[in-house]
Amino acid sequence: MRLKGTHAVDVGRADITCTADLAKGAELYFAPGARLFQSGIKNNIGIWHEAGHEEAWTIAMDCPPTAAAIRDDGLRWGIEPMFSDFKTRGFGLEDTQLRYADRVDHLVLILSLAMHWCTDTGRRDALESPPPLEQKAAEQTDPDHWIFRKLARSCLSWFQRGLRKLLRLAELGHPLPGFVPSG
Repeated sequence: MRLKGTHAVDVGRADITCTADLAKGAELYFAPGARLFQSGIKNNIGIWHEAGHEEAWTIAMDCPPTAAAIRDDGLRWGIEPMFSDFKTRGFGLEDTQLRYADRVDHLVLILSLAMHWCTDTGRRDALESPPPLEQKAAEQTDPDHWIFRKLARSCLSWFQRGLRKLLRLAELGHPLPGFVPSG
């Protein structure tokens, strides 16, 4: 589980009160048996601040904290946005009333195809009709310019962009773009 910097933690040092304090200045740090939260739940914590990243990864894990375990856990984070898109940020899979595994399997297959359709639609929309803010950012050469910060805050994933476009087209009764798997 990835931890936010505000979580209370006790590693047996008086100067550490939260995970942000624990991560300060750490490139690679292990805290086996750290106590998390107010209840004092014992857990292993690993911290890795990878070069080029603004923040360190602070991870609670059930295995002994090692560099390899932290990196292995980090590999899983690539699929977290997909789970989120399947659930609360997109399709609402957790709200299904299905009780049989084969039916849930079919639903996940359909949602996977829909996710591909939304993502491809969003990617094509970003290329074909970028909004004015994205056009201005493409013309800007200074990476510290305010426009990049504003753009970063307003960016949608290709999935979200495509989902919104498909919903807007359907609501207006316009034809939907074709579903053509890329390959």
